[in-house]
Order: sequence, then C-alpha cells, then structure tokens
Amino acid sequence: MNTDDRSRRRRELVTLWTLALLAGTGLFFFALLILGNLLIAVTAALLVMAVVGWFHYTFWGRELAREVRRKDDHIPPQSRR
Repeated sequence: MNTDDRSRRRRELVTLWTLALLAGTGLFFFALLILGNLLIAVTAALLVMAVVGWFHYTFWGRELAREVRRKDDHIPPQSRR
C-alpha cells in the first residue's frame, strides 16, 4: 500500500505541474495578444532585475550574511537587573 501511495502522489504532482504549465502558457499568450510588446518589455525588465539581484547577492549578500552571523555569534549576553 505504501508504493501505491507513492505512485499516486507522483501522478498527482505530474498532473498538477502539467495543468499549471498549460494554464500559465495560455495566460501568457492571452496577455501577449492583449498587451503586445508591453508584456515583452515588462518580462525583460523583470528578468534583468532578477539577474542583477542574483549578481548582487552572489558578490555582496552572501558575505554580508556571513559577517552578520559572525557578529551575532560574538555578542555578549545581556546582564539581568
């Protein structure tokens, strides 16, 4: 019965992702039909923002997070009054 649950769950996930992909594709093409080049411009702008954010995190964000973590590890406990 355990393998049946596993295969059923796998089928549900495949069905979910397939339907989401089909619905997303349909909505994208409908928006492309209605909005035309505006949708392409907005999509390109979002993609550029995501790439810039990824570069920013890669070069500065990770090191900043490490530095904050190191400082948090060395904070002395506050004395109770």
